[in-house]
Amino acid sequence: MDDVIRLDDKTFVLYKHSQEIHNKVQELANKLKELLPANTVPVFVPILKGAFVFAADFIRAYKGPCEIDFIKASSYTKDKSSGELTVHVSLDNVKWKGRTIVLLDGIVDTGLTLSKLIEDIEQFAGRIVVITLFDKHKERKHNVNIDLVGFKIPSLFIVGYGMDYKGLGRNLPHVYIHKETEEWIDMQT
Repeated sequence: MDDVIRLDDKTFVLYKHSQEIHNKVQELANKLKELLPANTVPVFVPILKGAFVFAADFIRAYKGPCEIDFIKASSYTKDKSSGELTVHVSLDNVKWKGRTIVLLDGIVDTGLTLSKLIEDIEQFAGRIVVITLFDKHKERKHNVNIDLVGFKIPSLFIVGYGMDYKGLGRNLPHVYIHKETEEWIDMQT
């Protein structure tokens, strides 16, 4: 395992080890099972691309029947939120009408993506549950209810475990932070 990695023009340092992430994902899956009424068959909807690794591990950890659909949405360009949401795939709102929809997101910061998706989905869902592995709660600009959070983190730029920098790093099993961020400097002093 590398404690320091280089992706394109940026250096990243280890932030969350894969075992810590695995334990948190298992905990979140168990909490969701307790949260849902018995006999509920949720529809898991990962928000692609960043949530695909988290979603795969989460769905395998969930001990109950479920169905899966996908949505690709993005408000990012390179490493910053653009402020505009692009949705590339729509959910089958006829098939999932009245169902419990569980949105799985790798990271929530401004809340733009989730607020827009929830607005669209609440028109047909019976219930919406939002789960994120990482929550940059201090960056929130849109009011969204997140039911389950893995890790609350400061305003760090992270990669790995599905999240990327210029398309790189999604395959890393650990999560790394950009070494040069102000928060990293503050954490070291």
